[in-house]
Amino acid sequence: MIRAATYQDSLSIAEIHVASWKHTYIGQMPDDLLRTLSVISRDKGWRDILSSHAHDVLVATEEGMPIGFVYLGTSGDDDCSPPTSGEIYALYLYPEHMRRGIGGSLWRMAITTLQERGFKEVRVWVLATHTRAHRFYERQGCVIDGTTKTITLGGAPLETVRYRLKL
Repeated sequence: MIRAATYQDSLSIAEIHVASWKHTYIGQMPDDLLRTLSVISRDKGWRDILSSHAHDVLVATEEGMPIGFVYLGTSGDDDCSPPTSGEIYALYLYPEHMRRGIGGSLWRMAITTLQERGFKEVRVWVLATHTRAHRFYERQGCVIDGTTKTITLGGAPLETVRYRLKL
């Protein structure tokens, strides 16, 4: 089942976020960054996000417990004016729930939500080295548009690429 996240889901979302990063980004992000990820710190961040109601967060549940989430809203890209583009900021699952179709279900619900909000396209930024995510988004019909940016995490510069999908 997929539902809107509530403030009470913040700890579960933080746990999923940390577990997914530690599993997914080995060799793609600095080891020290992954080793020091904090559920407590992420919980505070998710409580702030969920209490602001500025963006949508959806959770996939199994037996009533969150197992994955998608975080979405208006694109923050500089080339997005007027704001007709939505963005998927994050889509993560507990590692043991990956490759079971749950990510695709979260994606489809996020797309429906963005369409209902009147967005004409969706954007998503992906680490250039994250080939599994590239395959996932390409299966969803997204295409790389040639835009890149470098982000710094854990003191390391990381290259990201932007995918787009017309809605």
